Amino acid sequence: MKLRIIFLFVALTYMLVFSVQATTIFVPDDYDEIQWAVNNASNKDTIIVRDGIYHVNEIVVDKQLTIKSENGSKSCIIVGNDTFLWADRYNIISYCVFKLVADGVTIEGFTITGGSEGVCVFSNRNTIKGNDILANRGYGVYIGSYGNEYPGDYDDNAVIQNNISLNGGGIFVGDGSDNTLISENVILMNSRDPGINLEEVDYTNIERNIIAQGPIGIFSAGTAYTTMDGNVISGARIYGLKIDYSYYNTVVNNEIQSYTGLFIQEGANNIIYYNNITDGIYGVYLVGSANNCIYYNNIMDNFYGIYLGCLKTGNYIFLNNFINNEIQNRISCLYKDSIWNTMRPVSYKYSGKNFKGYLGNYWDDYQYGDADGNGVGDQPILMHKNVIADNFPLMKPFEYYGIHGKPTAKKPKQSSLDNQGGKQYAK
Repeated sequence: MKLRIIFLFVALTYMLVFSVQATTIFVPDDYDEIQWAVNNASNKDTIIVRDGIYHVNEIVVDKQLTIKSENGSKSCIIVGNDTFLWADRYNIISYCVFKLVADGVTIEGFTITGGSEGVCVFSNRNTIKGNDILANRGYGVYIGSYGNEYPGDYDDNAVIQNNISLNGGGIFVGDGSDNTLISENVILMNSRDPGINLEEVDYTNIERNIIAQGPIGIFSAGTAYTTMDGNVISGARIYGLKIDYSYYNTVVNNEIQSYTGLFIQEGANNIIYYNNITDGIYGVYLVGSANNCIYYNNIMDNFYGIYLGCLKTGNYIFLNNFINNEIQNRISCLYKDSIWNTMRPVSYKYSGKNFKGYLGNYWDDYQYGDADGNGVGDQPILMHKNVIADNFPLMKPFEYYGIHGKPTAKKPKQSSLDNQGGKQYAK
């Protein structure tokens, strides 16, 4: 009998816990306003908002909830209160449409418009998915401390499959908010700030986003160990991708079309490969940077293919295709330790024959011959007057060289810039 009583007690407890977790609240059926539904919900509840237009002051989510529309963003529109007040110099009072202050919140399937910011995230492990975040005065999504109102860093958030357009800026992640996933968003025509803006954060993944028609596509300042993979950036008025004071980041498989495609300033040990950088004034522009590795990129149809400002130490630039650029390469300061070829001989197959040797870059305006038929030009490429840039220019684009193994530069030297990246960066 005692065992039966204990079993029944455990079963009833489980049923009560399960019923709490499974509660679904409907707006406006159960509560007229979304905020009222949040106030009366319990952790792990789901709030479903039926079709309609909802005018809100600000929805503060202080519980672990899933809040989603019934039929998608086109049918459920949340209109915020576009008010931005300065209480004093250090305390900013703003009205986000959604303000997430609890961990583990999901916001899904709304049109979010009319706020000072669209969705503000001051907590961890949240998901913002499948929304149209439009016409907010500030950022569509803001993750990071906000004056003295919400200081701190907020980690492990995900912003995926949203349309974030016509705002002041797209997505901001800052102030030590690490491990953010930004994936498969469409970010268009944001007027003032970057499509994606990272400041003082590490381990961010930016992948497969479409970013167009803003001042800057992606801006990365003071970041480390961030991956930017498979993004399409077009029509940026100033920079497609700008990396400042950042190190050990990876930029791979991106399509970049901008006034300046890729700009690296005071950056160290970043890896740039398999990108198409086209149709700008500057394809790649480096200044004050050290030990970056740039290879397997197509740099085409720009005025300057690659432009090197004054550099701290050498960079590694090899196995790139420079095609149809008005001026293939240019430097403004003479530093002799930039490397324009693989750091060691590599095995490759060219025109059906096997070779081993150093490989440089392909320059489509190269005018000299290849007497021994190894696919490497007989004369070097000059960067500026008598300054040699590439001792081993390729006779064809790098795709024609069947390279065995992955050609890499030597392990980058420790740079004095390393301590200026990540959270060390001072705005």
